Amino acid sequence: MLASKNSGRFRVQSSSFEGLSLLSSELVRRLVAYHGPSLQRASNDELFTVLYAEPLPLQEFFEVVEAHLRCRAELDMLNERLASRAHQLRVVEKRLLVRLKDRNPAPMQNLEVLFEGTHHQLMQLVDATASAHARLSFERARLAAGTHLLLLLLRLRFALTQEDGAILEAHVSPLLDETPDQGWEERTDSAITHLLKTALAKDKDSKEGRGTTSVQQHRPADTAKLKKHITLVADRLHKGLRPRDLV
Repeated sequence: MLASKNSGRFRVQSSSFEGLSLLSSELVRRLVAYHGPSLQRASNDELFTVLYAEPLPLQEFFEVVEAHLRCRAELDMLNERLASRAHQLRVVEKRLLVRLKDRNPAPMQNLEVLFEGTHHQLMQLVDATASAHARLSFERARLAAGTHLLLLLLRLRFALTQEDGAILEAHVSPLLDETPDQGWEERTDSAITHLLKTALAKDKDSKEGRGTTSVQQHRPADTAKLKKHITLVADRLHKGLRPRDLV
């Protein structure tokens, strides 16, 4: 972290985007604790404020999202292959048991070779799936930290109130409590779509309509739709729309 002696600016640097999250949050916390609680734009009666004036690092955040989605896709593929090989192993076992129980067992016809090969493939897939789970846990941690950082920068860049920040965090949550049926990407995209149709809608009629949003229960093929919606949220915040209009 670099500090300017004259301009009152701080530069936080890291080799990774998500690595900026903890240090940036701690910097803001300590500045607020030392100078005062205000995070709003300076006015006549406010002598201190924290601002972020640089362009939002959306591309860096999207790269973290894409890496997380790729890990989810890889794990789903491995789980499917694992289930297929496990089914194949059970079929071979049944055929072997039938022949071994017979008083006059027929020739194995290379069933033992098929059993050994299937078992070997199954063990390899188990190891690969365990490694994929570990990588996904790592990518979840990256995405959680990156989301924390993005929310912080949005609050500072557009001078959001505490209420606005809380509503935005409820829709773009840094909590990755994923389930086998629904992951962070589809859940977040559904929440942001609802936000864009209500509080951050361009016209008043859309806000009053309070339309419902269908929830996507399956992993998306890519992040194009989610990236577009997050970009729209940042654009409409820049134009002065605020999430508190939802309540």
